[in-house]
Amino acid sequence: MTLQNWEMVHNYANSNLGRIWILYDASKIKLIIIESNLQYIHYKVEWRNAQFSWTCVYGSYDVNIKKMLWQDLVRILGSVETPWLRQGNFNTFLSNCDRMGGILVNQEVVEEFQGYVLNLDLLEVQYSGPKFTWTNFQDGG
Repeated sequence: MTLQNWEMVHNYANSNLGRIWILYDASKIKLIIIESNLQYIHYKVEWRNAQFSWTCVYGSYDVNIKKMLWQDLVRILGSVETPWLRQGNFNTFLSNCDRMGGILVNQEVVEEFQGYVLNLDLLEVQYSGPKFTWTNFQDGG
């Protein structure tokens, strides 16, 4: 089976791991890349008669690099003139309740992320089913 009209966008130019991949049907939507870097790809999306901004995130594990993500998202917020969807893996936690086992999360990092969630008007998507769906197979509680 082939996926006619499907295209792919990635950030291999910014990361040799290509941490962000977007597959989409170009006959249904138009993606215009505004900005791409190690931690996100920011687009303008045209779909039917609507336009919106879309930022796909894969945050760095490095706290100092992650701070650049927050700064970039705040900067982008100042330029967005359409509804803005921000999604992905920010690779951080809103609280220690968001993980099981292992060492506790650095409270300063948690509070910094909580501040950016508030400043950027982000909402955590509600879920149903198991709270934890991923494991690194380390021993823990």
